[in-house]
Amino acid sequence: LVAGAAAVNGLTAITVSGSAAGLSNQSAVLQFTIQISNQGAASFSITPSVSGFISPPAATPAHIPTIAITRNAGYTGAITFSVTGQPALLVPAITPATTTGNSVSIPILNAGLAAGTYTVTVHAVGANGGGERTAPIQILVGPPTTGNITWRLCSSAPRYPSWFVAVKDGNGAWTRVIPGDNGTSYSFNVTQPAASVAWVSVDSGVARTTVYNATQTELAALAASECQLYPNSSTRTSNGTVTGLGSGQQSLLGMGWWLGSTVGASAIYSLLNLPSGPLDLVGMRAALDANTDLIADRAIVRRAVDPASGASNAVLDFNSAEAFALTSSIWTVGNTGGASFGLSESFVTAAGTMTSMSLMPGIEHAITTRTVTGVPVAKTVAGDLHQVVLTIGTYAATRASRQIIAYARTIADRSLSFGPLLPMPTVSVVSVPGAGMLRAVGTLPAEYNSGVTLDVKSTGAFARFATVHTTRGFLGGGGTYDVRMPDLTAVFGWDSNWSIRPSDATNWSVSGGGAILDYADARFIFPSTRRAWAGIQTGIAAPVDGDVFLFGRAFGTITP
Repeated sequence: LVAGAAAVNGLTAITVSGSAAGLSNQSAVLQFTIQISNQGAASFSITPSVSGFISPPAATPAHIPTIAITRNAGYTGAITFSVTGQPALLVPAITPATTTGNSVSIPILNAGLAAGTYTVTVHAVGANGGGERTAPIQILVGPPTTGNITWRLCSSAPRYPSWFVAVKDGNGAWTRVIPGDNGTSYSFNVTQPAASVAWVSVDSGVARTTVYNATQTELAALAASECQLYPNSSTRTSNGTVTGLGSGQQSLLGMGWWLGSTVGASAIYSLLNLPSGPLDLVGMRAALDANTDLIADRAIVRRAVDPASGASNAVLDFNSAEAFALTSSIWTVGNTGGASFGLSESFVTAAGTMTSMSLMPGIEHAITTRTVTGVPVAKTVAGDLHQVVLTIGTYAATRASRQIIAYARTIADRSLSFGPLLPMPTVSVVSVPGAGMLRAVGTLPAEYNSGVTLDVKSTGAFARFATVHTTRGFLGGGGTYDVRMPDLTAVFGWDSNWSIRPSDATNWSVSGGGAILDYADARFIFPSTRRAWAGIQTGIAAPVDGDVFLFGRAFGTITP
């Protein structure tokens, strides 16, 4: 006999009856007592956001689960929490310990616990006859996962996935990856031609679930490029003075992955967060033209300078013999549909320094002929590239709709055209209780054949984000795609706070060719990936001279 969820304490009775052919029916009364020690007056219930938790070493930043409190009508009493069953060196501490609210957090700290699986019990006792509730949480402390791919993170990567990483090998089940190297590397095994990797990271203070659906080779390339795309922060700085600027002119400076700017006839700059070793120092002199576009006209390129941290560089004088004039060209842009578009340009040296040559992002105009300047070929070395980004809807309230990103060592007159409008996909809800998952099905024009990205933002009191990057290699041949947010709710350690919230209006966008360098999304246009951006192929294949990438996006809103 099992007491149902709605049962209450007290004495009750049931009648047991039996019958058989040719015999009289028989019955007996069974009396019994329902005694549920933690029920009280059924005044509230508790629900931890996780049923399982991987507890990393103490030095690793840890995700903090929460415990939701559901109060039945009329109950407002204080609820006091405690935890039992924890071994030594495991410290689960509920904050606040007593609350009249509807949630608490439960940091779980590992002070050197031996590998194993442990179960702790959360106790919640309500004041004024509220009764007691309990809930178990399983704690896993295990050796790092091993495999043929290691995704090694720089220790301060802005999308540091210290909360949750899982892998799906081919058509297998999603499995949790346990980090190694104090939480800075994730190893897993991929044996099938294609696989998926998912992680949850902090993004502007909220959780974002990011999924890569790619081939085994592509995933290995992504893993190998991680620290290049998201490098360590550092305390190394480089300072100096800029001269040779006239009225209305400004300098645009770059060293490593740090950008700077100055105005005035003589101005001091400071470039921060520089990697160790020799770096290129690049400066551009620019001014606004009649269309309010910032156009560079002169440049200085110093190769492999290696100042001590905090030391000053030699003066950057744009009127000196070291400076040189930039070439000027006219680009004619087609298939705009009459829409305004912005143009921004940067120069990326083979050694990895990026310097802006225009506003980032550019001002939007309907003008289809634009001035694009360039470093003369004699001042370049193999591997230097200009990156030119043209975007329709740069400053749109939702998202940009189409984009061209072109790479060239030498800038010259040329014509380019935007790709077609992305056909509107069919976006539907995948029925998983509490997960709010979405599925996008559509046609991918040949211009965007490298892959597709599904971006989702659940609106409401607390935004929740998800991004699913899917390469053409994963999708296979043909011009169609079927991409969905995966159901990760059953994977050990998943937190319900990360799921797209059902019943909330949810903004979605589908991008052919991969995510667009987007002013509305600081992940893409502002991090260092902008210097080697290839959409869905970023981190898989580095752009080379002559590459042109086209992107198209459709967007809408749905309520799961």
